[in-house]
Amino acid sequence: MKKPLKILMLEDSAADAELIQRVLLKEKPYCEFKLVMNKAAYLDALDKFEPDLILSDNTLPQINATEALELFNTRSLSIPFILVTGTVSEEFAVEIIKLGADDYILKDRLKRLPTAIDAAMQKKKAQAEAQQSEEIRKLIMNAALDGIITIDGNGIITVWNPRAEELFGWTAAEIVGKQFAQTIIPSAFRELGKHKFNPSKSSVLNKVSELTARHKNGREFPIEIAIVAVQQNRADFFCAFIRDISERKQADANLKAMEQKMYDQQIEEHKKISRAVINAQEAEKNHIGQELHDNISQILASTKMYLSTAANRNKSLKDVLAYPLELIDNSIKAIRSLSHKQVTPLKNIDLKSLIQKLLEDLGEDAMPKFNFVYAVPEKLLGDGFKLNIYRIVQELLNNIQKHAAAKKVDIIIKTEGSDINVTVADNGKGFEPDSKRKGIGISNIMNRAELYNGNLIVKTSPGKGCTVSVLMPYEY
Repeated sequence: MKKPLKILMLEDSAADAELIQRVLLKEKPYCEFKLVMNKAAYLDALDKFEPDLILSDNTLPQINATEALELFNTRSLSIPFILVTGTVSEEFAVEIIKLGADDYILKDRLKRLPTAIDAAMQKKKAQAEAQQSEEIRKLIMNAALDGIITIDGNGIITVWNPRAEELFGWTAAEIVGKQFAQTIIPSAFRELGKHKFNPSKSSVLNKVSELTARHKNGREFPIEIAIVAVQQNRADFFCAFIRDISERKQADANLKAMEQKMYDQQIEEHKKISRAVINAQEAEKNHIGQELHDNISQILASTKMYLSTAANRNKSLKDVLAYPLELIDNSIKAIRSLSHKQVTPLKNIDLKSLIQKLLEDLGEDAMPKFNFVYAVPEKLLGDGFKLNIYRIVQELLNNIQKHAAAKKVDIIIKTEGSDINVTVADNGKGFEPDSKRKGIGISNIMNRAELYNGNLIVKTSPGKGCTVSVLMPYEY
C-alpha cells in the first residue's frame, strides 16, 4: 500500500479546511490530514504528527503565518511550508517567501495547490539530496588523508580542506582567494601558474607529478600532486590532490644509502680478499726467487766449476766445453735477474731505494735514460701500499721496455693533496688509447690501483709517447 502524504493544516475555518481537503483528494487520494486551530495544537502536531507538508492560513486567533513559519524554522524541518490564505499583499507574499515559505496559494485559486505541493516537494527533495551530498563532501574533505584544493580557471584557490591546512600551514580563511601557484609553489616550480592550468598546456594535469611545495613558514618540501579539470555548469575549475612525500623520499634515500653501504662493504671485503691474495703471491714470489737464487744458481755454479776443472785438466775438452760454460754463465745471470725481480722485502720496505735498485738493474742494458723523482714522506705509506706502488712501477717499466722504444722515461712519485701520484712518462711510440691491447699489463695496474681506491689515467697517442698516472689516497 502506498504511504500516505501526511498534511498538517493550520486553519481556523473548518469549511475552508474541508474545501482544501476535497481539492487535494481529487489529485492525491493518499493523503492523511491533521487540522489544528491554535498555537499549542500546532506545536504538538509538529512533534507528534511528523507531517510531510504544512499548509497554513495567514491569520488565526492565537497565531499567524509568520509566527508559525518561525516556529517551523526552529525545528529545521526539511518539509514544504505553503501559505494558503484568502488575500495577501504582494509585499507580504515576498516577505513570507524570504522567511522560508515555499509558496503561497490564494483560496480562490485552490486548483493550483496540488501542482504547488508537487513543486515544493520536489524542491525539498532536491535540497535534501544536495544537503546530503554537501555533508558527504565535507566528510570526505575533512577525513581525506590528502590535501584537497579546488582552483578556478585563473588559478585562484576556492576550497582548502583541513589536510591542506596541515600540509601548508595556512588556514582556509587565510588562503582562499589567493593564487595557488604563487602561494604554495616556489618560484622555480611555477609552471602551473604560467598557463592558468589550461589542460592543453599544463604538464601536470591528469597525471601524478612530483613538485616542490612551500610551507607558510618558508620551508620547502616534496609533494605528489594530481590535478584534474572539472566542468560544472559550463564553468571549468580544477581539483588538486596533494600528498606530502617527504617521509617516502627520506625512506628512499635511506634505502639507497643502505644499499650503497652494503655495496661498499662488499667491495671492501673483495679488496681485502684481493690484497690477501696479492700478499700471498708476493710471499710465493719471494720463495721462488729465493729458491732460484740459493738453489738453482748454486747448482749451476757448481756445474760450471766442475766443467771448468775438467776443461783445464784436459785441453782437448776445453774447446768443446767453452760454449756450454757460456750458456751456464748466461743462465746464472738470467736467474739472478729474475730472482731480483721476484724477491722484495715484505716488511720495513724502503720504496725509494727499491725503485732505484730496479732502475739500476734495468740501466745495465736498457736504452732509456731514467729520471726518478721521489717526494713522499715515508710515514704516509704502509708496507703493503709501498709494495703495491713498486709493482705498478715495475709493470709500467716492463711495458716500456717491451713496446715503447723510448729514449727517456720519467718516474715521479709525490703527494698531491690527499693522494699519492705515481706518474711514469716516456717519449716512445705511444699507441691509440681505444685500441685493443693483447697484454694484461694495464689491467693489472688498474686492478692494483682500485685495491687502494685509486684511479688510473692514461694519456697517449701514436708517436707522442705515453703518460700513465695513478692517484691513490694515502690516508687509506
